[in-house]
Amino acid sequence: MRKKYTFIFLLLSLLSACGEYSPSRHDVVNSHGETENLGLLEMFIEDVSLNKDSKVRVVNYTEESYPIIHF
Repeated sequence: MRKKYTFIFLLLSLLSACGEYSPSRHDVVNSHGETENLGLLEMFIEDVSLNKDSKVRVVNYTEESYPIIHF
């Protein structure tokens, strides 16, 4: 019986940690129409148009404030 409660406690602990994402200063963040670090996206588009290797991470937030991360 004790193993069952230990398992349930560990599972709940893991699930509660899922909503604690905080974006990096190197992310393009779109939070309900307010965009931060838009210059990073513009640099990415410029690099791609010049055939340079480049990457950008875009974080969009849902209405419930959950992050959706695009690489």
